[in-house]
Amino acid sequence: METWMNRVSVFNVTVFTFLLLFFQAVVAGAEPINDGPIGFYLTNQGELGLTADQVLKLQAINVKFQKQKAMEKARIQVIQKEGMQLLMQKDVNTGILKKDIDRVLKHKKNIMVARVQMLADAHKILTDVQFDKVKKLWRQMMMNHGVHPMMGHPAVGH
Repeated sequence: METWMNRVSVFNVTVFTFLLLFFQAVVAGAEPINDGPIGFYLTNQGELGLTADQVLKLQAINVKFQKQKAMEKARIQVIQKEGMQLLMQKDVNTGILKKDIDRVLKHKKNIMVARVQMLADAHKILTDVQFDKVKKLWRQMMMNHGVHPMMGHPAVGH
């Protein structure tokens, strides 16, 4: 009886942990939609006249980017943890750590390249008129508020 109860408890904890991680990932994945250039487009979709199809395409581009970014960040964390373990040794192998630094920079570069690709893909979704409106709205917001919508802090020079 105790063994059965222990198995049920372990199973329940495992399921609970999985659900917690799953829903945390879903919520974390949903938040960035209001951030960055795609968030700016979606926030202003009425003024831009975005169609339902355009909104879906922009959201798909953003989800793809967020997944890539999450994977690269996870890889960076693994490398950093491995590096910390190496640093805890008496004789630190700096050659391996230098290679780890290069690996981290490669993953950071991958995020930057993916961000540029996301923006390029998003621009292709917009019509020329919509893109002109985006530039106009962007300038207005920068001049009126001095807040950089992608960074959430005052723009440089204000």
